[in-house]
Amino acid sequence: MSWKFHFRRSRKIGPLRITQTQNGTSYSFGFPGARYSIRQNGSRQITLSIPGTGLSWTKTLGK
Repeated sequence: MSWKFHFRRSRKIGPLRITQTQNGTSYSFGFPGARYSIRQNGSRQITLSIPGTGLSWTKTLGK
């Protein structure tokens, strides 16, 4: 069995969330039910969800 170290830190400033991991920094903006994200690799993503249900739909938009 091998162990792998993971690091993640998230800060929220109003509707903006900044997440830092060992791979880089990502940014997301939104509110419950809708979120727009820019990932560490530069790809963009939209997530729509029904809060409280665990159901969501995600579309990756590319770089």
